Amino acid sequence: MVMNPVIEVTGQTATGRWYIFEPVTFADGKKAGWLAGYYHDDFVKVNGEWKYKHLRFRQYLSTPFSEPWLKTKFGPE
Repeated sequence: MVMNPVIEVTGQTATGRWYIFEPVTFADGKKAGWLAGYYHDDFVKVNGEWKYKHLRFRQYLSTPFSEPWLKTKFGPE
C-alpha cells in the first residue's frame, strides 16, 4: 500500500515523498513478513514530460509476519 504522496513543484523540478506499508515474502526461508518505509524522489521536466532524476527508498520496518515488531506496549498503562 502506497500512501498519499506529498509532491512539491518548483518550476521544472519537483520532489515527492510516498510512505509504503506492504506484506512481503522474504527470499531467505520464504517467510511471510511486513515491510514499511518511504520513497523520496526527485523529478525534472524534460520536453514537457516529468522524468525521475533520483529515486530513493528508506526502509524503517522489516519483520516476520508471525512475530510482533514491538513486544513493549506504547503509552501509559
